[in-house]
Amino acid sequence: MTITASDLPFPTAYFSLIKLLYENRSPKTEWLVLIDDDTFIPSLPILVHHLNTVYDSSKETLISATSDDWNQIGAWGLIPYGGGGIFISIPLAEHLLQPEIWERCETGMGQRQGDGIVAACLYDYTSTRPIFDPLLHQMDVRDAQPHTPSAAAGLFESGRRLLTIHHWRSWFTFDVPLSAKVTRACGWECLYQRWVFPIDSMVLSNGFSIVGYPGGVQEEDLGAVEKTWEGERERYRHKWGPLREGVKVGRKVSWGLVGCEVLDTQEGRAVRQLYLRRGVQGAEGVKGMDGVLELLWIF
Repeated sequence: MTITASDLPFPTAYFSLIKLLYENRSPKTEWLVLIDDDTFIPSLPILVHHLNTVYDSSKETLISATSDDWNQIGAWGLIPYGGGGIFISIPLAEHLLQPEIWERCETGMGQRQGDGIVAACLYDYTSTRPIFDPLLHQMDVRDAQPHTPSAAAGLFESGRRLLTIHHWRSWFTFDVPLSAKVTRACGWECLYQRWVFPIDSMVLSNGFSIVGYPGGVQEEDLGAVEKTWEGERERYRHKWGPLREGVKVGRKVSWGLVGCEVLDTQEGRAVRQLYLRRGVQGAEGVKGMDGVLELLWIF
């Protein structure tokens, strides 16, 4: 690993990474990647396989995430959002690095963020347009306040594939690396995969939560993302739809992941997950008992 410092303003330094990465490419390099330091990649091999089977790196191509939040798009535009990842093919990088283009982009794009400079350069000097991949997640969703259930819970419980996860330690509260430990037992395909059990319609969203629906749950409900964030539902429809309203208290009982470790057992190696349900405060101020579910994966 090489760490390179820059004296340039941050947005310009961000954009200049394209040149730095290009100059340090190997003969096998197919994509140059711009991504944030609070972005988690659950599986690099799956991400690479996805890029190389769905897209053609021999053409001028840019793959990226758009914002999950329509209000962010309204504020910043339809640009490739760097938190979810910007993947630039070598031919496109070569086009942007032409001296007459590169100098204008590096110095003449005004007061933009780094990914905004990438977008402006792309729109002004190429015929290439971003391809917004729905599996790359900018995750522009904020918790209402610290130490509350994650505003992003609806997406993590949706059973959908997440190739990149941004803002996991800045905008919303959830320990993504902790959740990913279960992949030691069942592989990357099982992370956030769902299992439905008949008792109280218990749903395991592996590595995130175990949820019980005492009154039952409909299959069509599991196909939609539950609204677990504050504010308008519609602002996330373009990316996360179909959506459904949040489940009322009493119709949903949730245990959230709080611990995960790899250990040895008499049966062999195992991953031990702990899911915690906080006791509800009663009308008389008496707090109910907490509940813990332990899940052991033997491998």
